[in-house]
Amino acid sequence: MGATNIFVSVNRLSIIDFSKDYDSESSCLLVKTEPPLPKWQALGFPFQLWTWFAFLTGLLIFGPLLTLLARCSINCPASDKAFTRLSYSWLYTYGMHVAAGSVRTPVQTSIQIYLAFLSIYCFIFTLAYSTNLTAFLTVERPPVGMEAIKELPQSGVFVIGVDKYYQEILRSSPDTNLQIMANSYQVHQESEDIFRLVQEGKGVFIDNHGYLEYTILTKFTKRGVASLRIMKECLSSHPVAMALQRHSPLKGKIDKIISRLLSGGLIRRFFLNSIRLAASAQNSEGGMEESNSDGRKESITVPLSLDHMQGIFFICAIGWLVSIGAFLVESMSSVSLFEDKHEERAFVNG
Repeated sequence: MGATNIFVSVNRLSIIDFSKDYDSESSCLLVKTEPPLPKWQALGFPFQLWTWFAFLTGLLIFGPLLTLLARCSINCPASDKAFTRLSYSWLYTYGMHVAAGSVRTPVQTSIQIYLAFLSIYCFIFTLAYSTNLTAFLTVERPPVGMEAIKELPQSGVFVIGVDKYYQEILRSSPDTNLQIMANSYQVHQESEDIFRLVQEGKGVFIDNHGYLEYTILTKFTKRGVASLRIMKECLSSHPVAMALQRHSPLKGKIDKIISRLLSGGLIRRFFLNSIRLAASAQNSEGGMEESNSDGRKESITVPLSLDHMQGIFFICAIGWLVSIGAFLVESMSSVSLFEDKHEERAFVNG
């Protein structure tokens, strides 16, 4: 029997038998990994856009609703009169959203019930945000890059291969996008030139998925971060199996063993262990992530630096600018009011 990277094909079935396929070889595209997004944007990552929209909408309407409830209440106690002011109600509900308690406790039953349920809402929202925020501050998030083949023609990059094999496949495809890729196909023999062009973002390299995984891990991974990646959508997939003599009595037993290996996830594990050992043997600059004796990654505590926390300084700066603007507006209003009173007094005395 033959055990190598043997593709199952109809032509080969006429002279040999195949075992159950234990792997698949996909022709995929190697592209440049986009640089991570700025750390200050991490403050917005815990929620999706529509979640933020719903949160901000609630922040805007909860204050006016509290004011309306206080104004419509019959025999509103004197201690709750502050809630009839829109500015106070807005600031009060804002404090609840940022987990800042208030010293004023309402006496009116309707206001108490309203704020009790609003407290539950704010508690869940702030807890969900704060728990997710820690992860987004410590883990770099790459922007959304090219993942589908249809995006390649608009990107302006060319396709690179070591020979014209893939170009013929692309050219004979009925897919228009693949035919366009065939027109921009270039052949390069030297791996240094290929990976340099990919890292510069000028081209994408097409080859089988296993080889691309091995290349990324051994040459372009440093401290767990890879400068190159594989696009999610691949061109084609070919099943890989063991070759057996026609009508071999071993086929049933081999198929049974392969099924057990697949169900246990061992085929994938063996492959990953192999490329890790290969990378370690080559003493690659990419470096392997340190693991303990049982193969699990060691947990490393990452202290938060100024780079992680830069977003809060932007918020403070924005707050200072807005407050200075409000101060200038108030000052101009006060000066204008003083001048009006001075002119009115002069007119009366005159």
